[in-house]
Amino acid sequence: MPRVFYSAILKAPSDRIWQVLRDFGGLHRWLPGVVQCAVEDGCRGDQVGAVRQLVVRDGGAFREQLVALSDYDLTLAYTILEAPFALTDHLAELRVIPVTEGGGSFVGWSAEFNCPTTSHDKTSRFMVDEVFRPGLTALERGLTT
Repeated sequence: MPRVFYSAILKAPSDRIWQVLRDFGGLHRWLPGVVQCAVEDGCRGDQVGAVRQLVVRDGGAFREQLVALSDYDLTLAYTILEAPFALTDHLAELRVIPVTEGGGSFVGWSAEFNCPTTSHDKTSRFMVDEVFRPGLTALERGLTT
């Protein structure tokens, strides 16, 4: 089962970062490439069990479910229920940790998943290079401008 991880030190306070990340239905506001994001069935964007529908720039659609959220630990976890490519058993986590020396925040984004063996490298690179890295870059840009 592949596991990917990307982290960055963002020049923004952890509480500001967390307020953006904890809104599970607000992904389109900060993640490049997501053109639509809506939470299904009238659920709140911070409600564990909520399912969001995403549409990305190329028209691909995803459904993801929030499986954990902790305001105390500044973490959330979600799973991809449906994707436009072969992917199963997906579980991702976002974690925010205040940096006490110098300020800012450590943000880590990880995921593990199953996909066809021939797609392990391609899917892993896609998650890091097309989702995690540009996502955290855009998140910081939106909070510090």
